[in-house]
Amino acid sequence: FLGPRDQLHVAPVFTSAPRPEQLVFLLEEARASTQRVECALCAPPWRYCMPLPRFPGGQPGAEHRASDVTWTADLQELVKDRYRYDLSAIESVRGGEDGEIGR
Repeated sequence: FLGPRDQLHVAPVFTSAPRPEQLVFLLEEARASTQRVECALCAPPWRYCMPLPRFPGGQPGAEHRASDVTWTADLQELVKDRYRYDLSAIESVRGGEDGEIGR
């Protein structure tokens, strides 16, 4: 059903909890994520305090694609288990908001 190349696109980003020194970039929040990268680059030891180029926009409507899926309780549990560290990374960026599936 899924070839090796397809599996790369659906693999979790994190295989363990993100470390404090890792910066999480949320594609859904590219502007805020770019600002976090700029702040990190401006801090020691890099001190690169120049604005970064604008992050490219995605396909119109892509941010709502997850709502096209029927998220059964079983499916939500499978996703929460497989992507637990990715969801934890999202929570860390959003200040404790749970990375709700399908929103």
